[in-house]
Amino acid sequence: MRQKITEKDFIEILTEAKGRLLKTDLASISTGEEFQDRLYEVIEAICKERNIQDYELTGKHSFPDIRIESFGIEAKFTQGDSWTINGNSITESTKKNDYDRIYVFFGKRGKKGKSEIMFRPHEECVSDIVVTHSPRYRICMELEKGKDVFAKMGEDSATFNKRSPNEKVEKVKTYYRQTIKKGQEFWWIDADTGITPIIRVFSDLDKEAQESFKIEVMILFPEVFSSSQHKYDRPNLHLFQKHQARYSSFRDLLTSGGQKNIKIENGKTIKVPKIFYQLYSCAKAIRENLSKLNRNELAKAWGMEIKDADDIEELWLTLVANESHKDKTYISSIYKAGLRAS
Repeated sequence: MRQKITEKDFIEILTEAKGRLLKTDLASISTGEEFQDRLYEVIEAICKERNIQDYELTGKHSFPDIRIESFGIEAKFTQGDSWTINGNSITESTKKNDYDRIYVFFGKRGKKGKSEIMFRPHEECVSDIVVTHSPRYRICMELEKGKDVFAKMGEDSATFNKRSPNEKVEKVKTYYRQTIKKGQEFWWIDADTGITPIIRVFSDLDKEAQESFKIEVMILFPEVFSSSQHKYDRPNLHLFQKHQARYSSFRDLLTSGGQKNIKIENGKTIKVPKIFYQLYSCAKAIRENLSKLNRNELAKAWGMEIKDADDIEELWLTLVANESHKDKTYISSIYKAGLRAS
C-alpha cells in the first residue's frame, strides 16, 4: 500500500507543476479561473504519474482550490507584475479541517511578457487583512518571514482557522484595535449582519431612527458634550456602521440653536447651551436606553472596564462631566430635572 505523501513530496509536485506551466503559453490566460483550471490539469497529470489517487478540484467558493491528500493549493493569478493580491475571505472555512498545510500557487503573466510562478505556505504570505465587501486576506508572495498577520496577532494560522466566522472577525478586530488611532473604527460588517449596500443621508432615515441615533450618540460617545473639534468623529463612524448613512453637520443635530431655559430643583430657572438642553429633554430616553444597552458595548465605547457592581447611570454622568469640564453636580441637576419633567 502506497504511503501518504509528505510535505517534501507535495513541494516536488508543486515544483514540477511550476516547470510544466511555464513551458506553456501563460500569455493566453486572462482570468484566475482559467489559471486554476490549467493548474489542475497539470496537477492531475502529475498525480496520475505518481499513482496518487486522492486529489480533487474542490469547487467554486471553496478554500483551498485544489486538494492533494492532506495538502491544499490556493491558486492565484494576475496579468500584472505585482506579487501582491487579495486572497480569500477570512470567514471562509476549509472543506476539511485536517489539512497538513496549504500553499498559495501564484501565477504572474506580467505586462512585459515574462511569465513567472511562485508558491509558498499560505500563512507565510498573508501580509494583512483588507476589506472589499468583507474582510479578506492580503497575499504578498515576497513578504519577509515572520511579518505575516498571524505572527502579528500572536496566533498561528491553524488555530485561527479553527475559529468560527464570528470569532475570526472578533479576533482580527481585537488586534487592529490595538493599532488604530483614536477616533478610527472598523467599517466592515460582521459575518452575521445583513445590511443594505446603499449609503444614505441622515435625513433619509425616519424620525424614530434619527431620534434613536441621537440618544445612542449621547450615551456611547460622551465626548459630544466636550468642546473638542473631533467630538463628532466617532458618532460619524457609528452612523455609517449602523445605519449606512452620512451626516454633514452633527452640530445641527445636537448643538445648534443657542441657549435654552430649563427649570431645575426648587423651581430655579437656568440658561443652558443646546447640548445640555438635549441632556435635559432626552433624559428619560437616555435612562431607558442605559438600562438596555449591553455592558460590554458600553465598556468598549467608553474605553473602560465596567464591573458588575458599577452604577451605569452614575458612570455615564461622570463621563459627561469629565468631557464637558463641568461639575458633576451641575450635570446631574440638569439630567434629574429632565427626568422629573412631564
